[in-house]
Amino acid sequence: MDLLSLIDDLVCGALHHIHLPQPDQAEKKEFLKTALELYGEAAFEPELTAEGVIALTINTPNRGIENLLRASHRGKRVLTSKEISEQKNHDVEQLSEGTLRPLDTNSVQNISLVGKNVEKPQTILMRLANCLLRGDASMPGQVLLAGAPGTAKTDLSKLVAHFGKSPAYEMLSPKGSLVGETERKARLQQQALKEWTPNVAFCDEISEAFPLERGGFDGDSGASRAVTATLLTALSDETRRGKSLLIATTNRPWAMGAAMRSSFIVIPVLFPLREDFPSIIVATAQRIAPQSKLNPADAKIIEAAVIFYQKGANPRHLRSALSNALLLSGKSAFEANDILFAAHDLCATTDFTSTVYADLWAIKCCSSRSFLPWSDAPGEYNFPDYLKGIVNEQTGEINETELNKRIEELKPNVNV
Repeated sequence: MDLLSLIDDLVCGALHHIHLPQPDQAEKKEFLKTALELYGEAAFEPELTAEGVIALTINTPNRGIENLLRASHRGKRVLTSKEISEQKNHDVEQLSEGTLRPLDTNSVQNISLVGKNVEKPQTILMRLANCLLRGDASMPGQVLLAGAPGTAKTDLSKLVAHFGKSPAYEMLSPKGSLVGETERKARLQQQALKEWTPNVAFCDEISEAFPLERGGFDGDSGASRAVTATLLTALSDETRRGKSLLIATTNRPWAMGAAMRSSFIVIPVLFPLREDFPSIIVATAQRIAPQSKLNPADAKIIEAAVIFYQKGANPRHLRSALSNALLLSGKSAFEANDILFAAHDLCATTDFTSTVYADLWAIKCCSSRSFLPWSDAPGEYNFPDYLKGIVNEQTGEINETELNKRIEELKPNVNV
């Protein structure tokens, strides 16, 4: 806990504050060198180098890694990357008082995201990863990925951190039960992100995790307004550019106030096109069971793709259906028959009207025409039926009047 929170505000205001940041890369290197000399019997698993240990423990207290080194020294056993990662997770959550949680970006290093509607956001985000890698101060400080649920927005965010070679932290709600605690934890969260650079801050469903719309009922004595103000202040800090990137996702961009939404670069991540479902199915199946040998052109997979699309299944539903099919079959790899079985077996729990509504709002909030998946070649893009009459299929121009009209028509019937 921040000790200043235990001191009276008047007394605290009269004190001269000295902030000591956590050890950076150079300090960690010096500490590790000294610690290994002190604990001469300590050892790491073969694939874990000193540089890897430094990368895993940067911006965290030295006492955690020292305890592990001492235990390795005395027990004559090797330290694993898993142990060190768990210690880092504990340190980060403790230092941030539960407002930040480290993300494992290695989980996406071998995944393949396929489909026309995911190509554009992936290309843009990879450029941001390169900017982060070289500390380019011209890059935007925050990005909002908007679109229907289950369209790989979280995986896209992790890919930025992985290829940008930066730690990733998930932002959690700073809401507290005590008077003044929420405001203090919100400031602590943003202070930690500013200090622990370079990094990628990730906020899943930001419109649900944070109060982002001004006005309305104020039932928490201004705590929500304070969180919003703290976040807006952090987002307007130009010194963050090139050092820290906030990537947020939302299915409900309309739940964000205009001031907050305008602070982000909004990139739409739309529901997959019908024609991309076979490739998405194969990629998902191979992610679940890498030894599977499947062909997107197989007639049974194409048939399964049609069924999945008609049921409104997004990639998240596909993964669940395929996992269930593999479990029921008792096999270790998929065959085309298993994919077709999964498609028939899936109980449709989706609301495609809500999916369309989320996509239309993502298009409405898009920050740049170049971010739209059809921007490079509108004539070659196979527009889904729900965009007919809204987007000119030859020029890619959006009819704002028709877009707003369609959104209003769907509004009473959605639950995103």
